[in-house]
Amino acid sequence: MLYALGFIGLLSALLLTLGWFIGGMTGLEVALLLIVAILLLANVFPEKVMIRIYKAKKYENGEIDKILEKLCFEAQVEKPRVFIIDNRVPNSLIVGRSKSHFTIIITKGIFDLSKDEIEGVLSHQIGHAHRGDMILMSSVAVVAYIISYIGQKAYWAFYLENEGGAEKSFGIFLMTIFAPPAMLITRTFLTNRTEYRADKTGATITHKPMDIASAIQKIEAISKHERIHGPAATSHLWIVNPFREDKLANAFYSHPPIENRMHMLESAANRSTMEREFVEPSIGF
Repeated sequence: MLYALGFIGLLSALLLTLGWFIGGMTGLEVALLLIVAILLLANVFPEKVMIRIYKAKKYENGEIDKILEKLCFEAQVEKPRVFIIDNRVPNSLIVGRSKSHFTIIITKGIFDLSKDEIEGVLSHQIGHAHRGDMILMSSVAVVAYIISYIGQKAYWAFYLENEGGAEKSFGIFLMTIFAPPAMLITRTFLTNRTEYRADKTGATITHKPMDIASAIQKIEAISKHERIHGPAATSHLWIVNPFREDKLANAFYSHPPIENRMHMLESAANRSTMEREFVEPSIGF
């Protein structure tokens, strides 16, 4: 929660400062309204935003339902809604507001993995739900997407604007140069650690860390050559980053290196007994 509040504070300060540079008091008012709108989208409608972005369809599958029922029982979270994307690259993302209200989106390509690997992928996402990561991850995704969009518009405004004076042009210049990287840096700082924790929690739920390791290794290999169409600002929602062609996004990693995740999972597999973390419903940072 403290990380989420810090992120919201950074966002507010950035937008208010840029609003002042671009439009003075009017700019401040517009920035304030924009902050309210972004937070509403990020905290009330994040699932609808992601479903719309990826054109995902509601999906029901008996095997997936059985896997999720077992995982959710172990993790003490509500069973999520499942949506599917028509894409042959295996991957999965999670978005939502809380451990009782979240959605998992899978690709058609996930069925190219083995049943145990699919369970590993879903256990990682349920690990996020158990840890309560969704509000932060969803907020970062929605905000980064909107800020990136605004940054693109500001880029063209900077070159096409003929009036407004030096202060307005300087404000637009700041938005163009600093807003998208600022969101990406913030995303990297806030979300990298959540991937390790979700891997660990998923391994604890299933007691099969190498299934997660095998799945992310296969997804990583395929993602180097094939792509999922979508905004790179949402890359941290996926179990493996599917947007390798976006150089700016990859300058600020949304995931830890696969090698580090594999090492952690292999270490967990080598332990004779894995620690249980599900006695208490809520786990602190």
